[in-house]
Amino acid sequence: MKKTIALILALVMCLCLFAACGNNEAPADTSKPADTSKPADSSAEIEEITIKFAHNKNEESYIHQTAMIFKEKAAELSGGKITIEVYSNGQLGDENEALEGMVMGTINSGMLAPGNLAGISSSFSVFDMPYLFEGDAHVDVALLDENAAPRQYLDEQAANVGIKILSWAASGARCFANNVRPIVVPTDMKGIRIRTPSWPILMDVVQSFGGTVTPMPYSEVYMALQQGVIDGYENPVWVTAQENKWEVVKYLTVDNHNTNCDVLCMSMQLWNTLSVQQQEILTEAAVMAMDYLTETIRADEGEMLDYLEEKGMEIVREIDVEVWSAACEYIYEKFAGEYDEELVNLIKNVAP
Repeated sequence: MKKTIALILALVMCLCLFAACGNNEAPADTSKPADTSKPADSSAEIEEITIKFAHNKNEESYIHQTAMIFKEKAAELSGGKITIEVYSNGQLGDENEALEGMVMGTINSGMLAPGNLAGISSSFSVFDMPYLFEGDAHVDVALLDENAAPRQYLDEQAANVGIKILSWAASGARCFANNVRPIVVPTDMKGIRIRTPSWPILMDVVQSFGGTVTPMPYSEVYMALQQGVIDGYENPVWVTAQENKWEVVKYLTVDNHNTNCDVLCMSMQLWNTLSVQQQEILTEAAVMAMDYLTETIRADEGEMLDYLEEKGMEIVREIDVEVWSAACEYIYEKFAGEYDEELVNLIKNVAP
């Protein structure tokens, strides 16, 4: 996938250079966001536009609810001139395909886990790194503050490869679930077949614990669990609860190995065609939607754990974080040169 996207990016860049040579106008600056220091002229006519929005969760999920808020707020703020068409359940492809589509400009916008962007910008591989963030407060000061150095750094890296990030949300922390045994310490994962996203560092960590990594599109996970193709997966608590995965999985460990964030983003090709007024409206709608996502997930997690226990799951609520974190320390040496050390230091430097 990384090679495919890299080739696509190279092709897009060549086409852009060819077009630039054919006219005297300077190409659009895709590395910087629009100047929103002044409000758009409210008397100006807002141009009508329809934007296709992709995500891979079902209609009951927080992600879909967030997408619908984005849709509603964009319509409200634009007086009905901006229409967001939401495509759920991976209708436009899984997250990697949606990302590729946004880079190419064939998909307008969507919701992605930042780790998926590692396929086009190595800086985003930091989201593979277990226990880099020290809880919610650290995420808030590093990523949810639009003026935070790590946030601005990542937004710029995404823009450089064709993705405009409109807003961020903290959407829980990733936890292991499986059908074999309770996982209390990392070595309990030995022999368990775990579905992970195609994130190299995370995949390596699971293997170092003794697990067998089985990458597959997220939309196939439920059936794969039901049929015994895989034993488990890793995702935030709310995913297990909202997607009824308690029907096909027995054990859940609240190990919080990776901070789970989501970005609401757009193809830079589309973004650069929008008026300043349209850009401001979409940004404001995105911020409101993503604030909802962060606040709701944080408020609901305790009740969701109780709910999963009521449904028959056995939950390991507390683990020794120091043991788990120490088991992951090797990644800094093994993946030296493959992760963005400057960004890691920026994140560590803003730890509360």
